[in-house]
Amino acid sequence: MLSVEEMALIDFKTHPRAKKLKLSASPTRGFILTAPSSVSLEACKKFLDENAEWIRKHINIVDKKRAEKAFNFDTKYKTFFRDLEIIPTEITEIKSRISEQKIKIYINPSEITKKKSQNEIKKIIIEVLRKEAKLYLPHRIEELAKPHNLKFIKLTIKDMKSQWGSCSYCNNINLSLHLMRLPRELIDYVIMHELTHTIEKNHSSRFWDKLETFLPGAKNLDKELKNYHPEILL
Repeated sequence: MLSVEEMALIDFKTHPRAKKLKLSASPTRGFILTAPSSVSLEACKKFLDENAEWIRKHINIVDKKRAEKAFNFDTKYKTFFRDLEIIPTEITEIKSRISEQKIKIYINPSEITKKKSQNEIKKIIIEVLRKEAKLYLPHRIEELAKPHNLKFIKLTIKDMKSQWGSCSYCNNINLSLHLMRLPRELIDYVIMHELTHTIEKNHSSRFWDKLETFLPGAKNLDKELKNYHPEILL
């Protein structure tokens, strides 16, 4: 049986299309139990108790992977325009300075491994990504759309963690600010992918043929993109 502390590590979510209870664990999202809407809380607790051994094993795995993914003074990290530099300081409060080429974060060595500090570092980086995205993406999407006469209504830049971009039925395009962590050719691929959806609303062979015409090598770029994930910052 799981302890109260172990149970508190698990997020409960219902999904209308879920057919059975599903438990997952990752360094970024932690433990998630996805359940059909009709399943009772008692059934969920019983399922977790039955999988207590698996959960305890993965608590250690998740903690280890989180430690490996933590920012530290040796972290090598780049956004589209800037290099990250984490600098030790005697003060306890985290400070940051953003220049045209650098993100400098000043942090006390005794604080850097704490979850609060890691979240603050991520918050600073995300705000930099947001500024970079607003500076670069509107101009770039216009550059890529114009030669192919592709029209969209509005571009919105969001902190999207589950996808790189989307295109609505009305041809409004959303792009994730996390694109600014990708190589230039993959940013272009995501933009062209969504622009192609303005004329082909699905992923049929017609869609891929058109995208390949607009951007030769698109399918290879799609495979390369799978090496990245908008939710995984480091």
